[in-house]
Amino acid sequence: MGEEAFGILTLLWAAIGYFSLFDFGLGRALTQIIAAERSAQATVQAALLRTGLLGALLPGVLGGALLWLLTPYLVYDALNISAPLQAQALGAFRIAAVSIPLVTLGSGMRGALEGFENFRHAALIRGLLGTLNFVGPWLLVAYGQGELVEVAWALLLARLLSLMQNAWYLYQNEWASSSSFFEKAVWQRLWG
Repeated sequence: MGEEAFGILTLLWAAIGYFSLFDFGLGRALTQIIAAERSAQATVQAALLRTGLLGALLPGVLGGALLWLLTPYLVYDALNISAPLQAQALGAFRIAAVSIPLVTLGSGMRGALEGFENFRHAALIRGLLGTLNFVGPWLLVAYGQGELVEVAWALLLARLLSLMQNAWYLYQNEWASSSSFFEKAVWQRLWG
């Protein structure tokens, strides 16, 4: 892969990790609200879950847009990337930008799973994601496909697989259906 490309890969890992801060603690808030509803013997409403996940997704979209907009500056000015790697780095950072909403949504989903006391599956998904974060790029490099863009796609795919697993386990939890997609009261509880 080369030293410079590996350095860019570590920056991609860091960017995806640091932009998880755009969750703003909503995953933890969702854990608390769902756990409180369940401990009060209340049925967790689907609108609560949907509103919470929307609350986790929106800041991720903003963070992803911010990284997307900053990418040309990072690649061409701030990081001093050599000319042969600039196109690859630009593509890789843009793919990482698309990953940011998946990161925050995944945090919300993990929070919901933990609120449903489904800790085993939450830990399993987190462990699998952590493994794929490093094994995916390693496999690509080992088999000669270690371009930065392909590695960034592997990181994005790992996030997508994690989200699909989270969605599957959340779907298996029982909560009452609700016709409302968004509830202002839930939104205020999440941010309160």
